[in-house]
Amino acid sequence: MILSKFVFIKWSPSNKKHYISKGYVFTKYGDEFEVKVEDLSNGSHAEIDVLCDYCNNSKLKRTYIDTLVKRKTIEKDCCNNINCMNEKRREVSLLRYKTVHPCLATGINSITADNKKLDDSFVTEEFNKLGYIKLDKYINSYTNINYICIKHFEKGIQTTTYHRLRSINGSCKYCGYESIGIKASKRQIGNNNHNWKGGITPIVNYLRDNIKQWKLDSMEYCNYKCIITGQSFNIIHHLYGFNNIVRETLNILNLDIYVNVNQYTEEELKLIKDKCLELHYKYGLGVCLCKEMHDLFHKNYGNGNNNIDQFLIFCQRYYNNEFKEVI
Repeated sequence: MILSKFVFIKWSPSNKKHYISKGYVFTKYGDEFEVKVEDLSNGSHAEIDVLCDYCNNSKLKRTYIDTLVKRKTIEKDCCNNINCMNEKRREVSLLRYKTVHPCLATGINSITADNKKLDDSFVTEEFNKLGYIKLDKYINSYTNINYICIKHFEKGIQTTTYHRLRSINGSCKYCGYESIGIKASKRQIGNNNHNWKGGITPIVNYLRDNIKQWKLDSMEYCNYKCIITGQSFNIIHHLYGFNNIVRETLNILNLDIYVNVNQYTEEELKLIKDKCLELHYKYGLGVCLCKEMHDLFHKNYGNGNNNIDQFLIFCQRYYNNEFKEVI
């Protein structure tokens, strides 16, 4: 039984729309305001007082979302007393399986066993549907699985479980940030933003955002690990300088080198994008590096005009322990 009638929470970007729709007047982010418990959002972590419905004696403090989860089958609250928990288990079992214990239900063992048998290829497909590249073999629903979010591959390897993936329909924390922040600010994108200056994104950044397939192929080539240390990677390093590829792209197309994207026509941008990707494959895939190795390389060989010979020499020096004292 929920005892609390009201709770105090704070305004945030993630709850503003919900509570305004309930009739609450927004003041400013961070301000505390009083909310009726029945108006709380289903995902609210506000703490409420609950009374055990079985012993009618134990008073509990739980988050609202935890209370809803525990009431999913039967809308009763239960304390941690073993007798109360057993009583609730019996009620749940009777409701679900028409018996006081699931194991007594006809065929329940075989059904449970079949439900646990998930094929690795099936789990891989589930990851793919969400735009993730699964790196580890599936064992069971609670085994940690390393993966890369294609949308945020520059963030490197993340970890989840199939249970978590299925429960929240996605695990990438950066996608989560966008869903509550960037996604909610769509009206601020492009020419709706007060800082908009007519598309002055540097051409270099524009091209970096349009070589995604080359980056994905480079990650696969390196087995999604730093090619030197074998650990998690942060950056895809160009073995042939990116600035050289951009310069060559514009030379081949006989286009002037402008700093800003809005100085090219849409047709020119498409030609630049296609030619740049073509040259990336011409000069070969990149290599995955952790930030430490990437910083060390450029500290010794500078930024721009880099080539594969420099990288091979750098690797040899690293394996000869020349950088032991600076790492």
